[in-house]
Amino acid sequence: MPSNLPLTTFRATVKFMRPSFLNPLGAALMKRAFPMFMAQGREVSEHTRAKLAAARASGSVQQAFVLDTVRRRWSGGTSLPRGSYYAVCNDEHGNDRGTLARELGAYFDAGDADHVLIEDLVMPEHAELLHEHCQAPAGLRLKLPPGTTGAPNPILAECMASGLIPPLEPGYGFMLYLPLDIKPIEVERVFDLRQREAQQWLAAFLPQGDELFTMPNACRLDTFVAMLPDLMVPDRGGSDLDKGLGNLLRRSGAQGLVFPSARSDVLCEFTAGRLSDFRGWNFVDYRNAPEDEFLPNMVFQDDWLSDFGQARIHMAPDESPYAGSWRVQGHEAQQRREMALRTADSFDTVAILREPPPGSV
Repeated sequence: MPSNLPLTTFRATVKFMRPSFLNPLGAALMKRAFPMFMAQGREVSEHTRAKLAAARASGSVQQAFVLDTVRRRWSGGTSLPRGSYYAVCNDEHGNDRGTLARELGAYFDAGDADHVLIEDLVMPEHAELLHEHCQAPAGLRLKLPPGTTGAPNPILAECMASGLIPPLEPGYGFMLYLPLDIKPIEVERVFDLRQREAQQWLAAFLPQGDELFTMPNACRLDTFVAMLPDLMVPDRGGSDLDKGLGNLLRRSGAQGLVFPSARSDVLCEFTAGRLSDFRGWNFVDYRNAPEDEFLPNMVFQDDWLSDFGQARIHMAPDESPYAGSWRVQGHEAQQRREMALRTADSFDTVAILREPPPGSV
């Protein structure tokens, strides 16, 4: 178990939206507009069945199985409550630079992206909307536009036909406010990937692993920035890597994790070695998770994702006052183009247990 894990005290304002906040109309509309957000389970895909069969036939593993059919990024196990995820804000008013709205937008069905619009009324660019509708609380505004004369919005038509919302005149859309909770938080023993010490630790640890966690195909990685394409993989639920690392962090006593959003053009800026600005980061809280039956000797054999596609990583020069700073650009736009390519595989997690060496207990 890692003894030198750089854990810090995390102090920030965080923002979140939970299904329990919603009234019956909001819950019903969320279920229709964001079906993947409300999903509780999914059948194991053919891709995962093939991975299981290959692992079992290889003779190099003791056991291979599906760990969790609904994968949640960095959860580290099946016992983590759903309400453990937050967007990290840049000020006490809840400005997260759009991170939470982009996270929610990942749960559209691909064909519905033009039929559901999300506006975060906490963002400065949308503040005038809150002033125009002063009776509305600060929150997310969900809009169902009317569509066009020849192609009406199918979600809007379904909601009216079912009686979920009242009939509307042609050319009119529908708006619903989704409440947010914005609050300060302080958590000790957090692994914060915005910090250079945490980034450097992960870059040193991952290629070699330890007795609890190994990912052999990461052996060619030597910098944290090289890990970003896999840490930010856009598949819903993340990858085998972040599930395994989350498991390792929880077993090592971490009470939370700050991680880069898979939906944002992430920024991590240092000035004279200290974090001075950021964009697109989330926090997962491990404190309220019941203890999992953690798995020993987790070995993940998937290939490492090392290409961002059309997105690009920009780094500050080593000789500048901003040395160590980096940003990802083009990730958001690429995801909008490729949303239809995301598959059910993102709901599957395969854990492979290494066969214990002779003489081990």
